[in-house]
Amino acid sequence: VKTATEVIDFVVDTVEKVGEFIEAVVEKVVNGIKKFIEFLQFLFDWGDILDTQKYLVGAINEGFDYVAQQIDAVKAPVANFMDELQDTVKDGINSLIETLGGDPSEASESGSGLPEAAEWFFSKLMGGSKQKDAEPSPKSVTTPGGDASTENFLFHFFQAFEDTAEAAFRAFTGLGETLITLIANPLKPQLALVLLLETLRDVVLQMLEVVENLLLGFLDAIAEAVQQLKKLLNAEIKIPFIAQLFRLIGGGKLTILNLTGLLLAIPVTVVSKLIFGETPFKNVPPLALVSQPGAQAIAAPQASLQTTNAAIAQAVAEPQASLQRPNAARANSIRHWGNTGLLADVINGMITAYLDVLAEGADQIYEKTAGFGLEVVSLVLSGFSWLASFPSSPDFPGGRPYNLLAHKVSKTENEQEYWERVMWGWRTAIYWLDVVVLAAQLSGYKLPWLKDIKLQRLKRTDKVTVLVFTGFSVIDMALTGIYLSKIPKEEKPGLEIANEVVSWTPNVLAFLRLFGPKGAAALSAVDVVAAFANYGMGHKLLTDDLAEL
Repeated sequence: VKTATEVIDFVVDTVEKVGEFIEAVVEKVVNGIKKFIEFLQFLFDWGDILDTQKYLVGAINEGFDYVAQQIDAVKAPVANFMDELQDTVKDGINSLIETLGGDPSEASESGSGLPEAAEWFFSKLMGGSKQKDAEPSPKSVTTPGGDASTENFLFHFFQAFEDTAEAAFRAFTGLGETLITLIANPLKPQLALVLLLETLRDVVLQMLEVVENLLLGFLDAIAEAVQQLKKLLNAEIKIPFIAQLFRLIGGGKLTILNLTGLLLAIPVTVVSKLIFGETPFKNVPPLALVSQPGAQAIAAPQASLQTTNAAIAQAVAEPQASLQRPNAARANSIRHWGNTGLLADVINGMITAYLDVLAEGADQIYEKTAGFGLEVVSLVLSGFSWLASFPSSPDFPGGRPYNLLAHKVSKTENEQEYWERVMWGWRTAIYWLDVVVLAAQLSGYKLPWLKDIKLQRLKRTDKVTVLVFTGFSVIDMALTGIYLSKIPKEEKPGLEIANEVVSWTPNVLAFLRLFGPKGAAALSAVDVVAAFANYGMGHKLLTDDLAEL
């Protein structure tokens, strides 16, 4: 017979034993981590690893700010290009109408073709933005004090919606007028053809406005997603014991970015010391991609070797000790950024292999476990790869972050580097589209065809996005083929061709995930093989490029 006292004694005794067990486990874990760090300190100096981590974290934050700034710079050229395209269409069709003996009417202006009830509806929807004294981005489409980029994003998409409705209404009325004219003047069909051409002109102009607003809305969406992702990556994660331990080892606050930066900094520092015999990014100032308000735009000099030392320090962000040797300083920067990009791809390949092999039936469990965290880490590692993949310019070797707009390349000047930029630009657009999709899901937005919020990158989100991503990858493959065809034969691009083919193969084969566990396992195997094959070939290409500088 057990008394209450015996039960209490049993509980107390058991709790003490459990506590002792936990303390023993924690002690072993801490000691193990300490020994691992001491081992790394002995071989590679832990302080150098932490310095590399801080540099990489600062670089990715600078990269996010750079994208946000460039989005504002891109809006004006996009709007001007669409305006020129509209003028070309209008002049071309008007000339055709005049050739038929007609007198082309004025193209219908935006907002003038809808019935009064529809105009009232869109006026209310867009906060009266069609009024002459209204602001271009009405605050009423969001909550008071809302973010400007969110307001612009919604405004452009509402405007595209209205333009589409106007185009449809103009097409309907124009076809009606054409039929009436043809019936009334059966012997003069050219009159009906003139009306048909005018209708076509107005509809095309209206649809070009739709495209322009969608493009501007997408740019605003990227700007918003960049800011949201940056906040997420730099937000402190407060996990008892783990957060304190991360601070203890010198990693700083426990954030996704700091953790990913340390994960990448360890192999980058170790490999750099083993292969190159030096610490990566040692004494290198932070990147200077973003122009400060009121300051001169940060850009590489036009005449790179004849520029003053101060301009080189500002534009290229090279070490002070290397200012007298700009080629050596650039080679050093390219070497370490190339090494960083290659290792980021290897780690990302391993993570992607794990994420790709997960069965679709595990999505619900996956979202509540480390799977989503790995999706974000994978996105960040892709960001490091993006920074390390900037294309070349005639006076500025690529392979590291710099201000591209300061080194423009024309197709007539250098066709090879022009197509390299086109290829890189397409990959950049797809990466930031990936950022937008994940950031939208983080904010609670569900894609229209999804039943649930997936919290996965485009390659894994859903059957629709997998097919879309595969299509994007096929376009990437085509652009890569064009770029490789422009490389002179005497440069023997065989290894570069193999490297590019292996790099886009896992993306082109993303559709294998649609064939269930077996397809996912096959895709995972491709991820692993491609990751290590790319590292081997990429390292050889990096070594060859450095030898040519």
